[in-house]
Amino acid sequence: MGCSDPVITAADFRALGPAGVLARLKREEAARRPAPATRRAHTPKCELRPEWVDRPIAETVVLDLPMPPGVNNLYFNRPGVGRVKAARYRRWRADAVRLGALQAPGRIVGRADITIHLMATEGDTDAYAKPLIDAAKQIGVIADDGKRYVRHVTSLRSDRPDAVRMVFVRVTDGVAVAS
Repeated sequence: MGCSDPVITAADFRALGPAGVLARLKREEAARRPAPATRRAHTPKCELRPEWVDRPIAETVVLDLPMPPGVNNLYFNRPGVGRVKAARYRRWRADAVRLGALQAPGRIVGRADITIHLMATEGDTDAYAKPLIDAAKQIGVIADDGKRYVRHVTSLRSDRPDAVRMVFVRVTDGVAVAS
């Protein structure tokens, strides 16, 4: 985060809650949004992405994110265009990346095991893993979601009423390393 980025303290997060923090960030972001770029920058290899490289290396990372839409609601078919991200998914992902970045998580170098603790829901637990892992990748916790970087994903239902907790543990020589 740069020097002009808003500072949200742990006390602010507890007092406002995730929804209040997001509302505050959106207001401040809208006030200082620059003009849109005319060209898109080249995306470097996953290990060179600044959002990943700039994070401190960690053995274990815990990340709390809002509940995503299920995998069946992420995309839709637009005639003449093909598969397009749904507006609800785009909004959720932007919010999740903002909240995740506020938590200043470290990054996992190498392979990781991921455990996802979901809110109690009627849906399949595996229907939520894809958007959550994609958000973690965009935040910079993992370099990529391919088999070179993710060894195992476990999704569990928990008693968490308001968020999803993701726990990333670095794997060394086939054994998870917990710090």
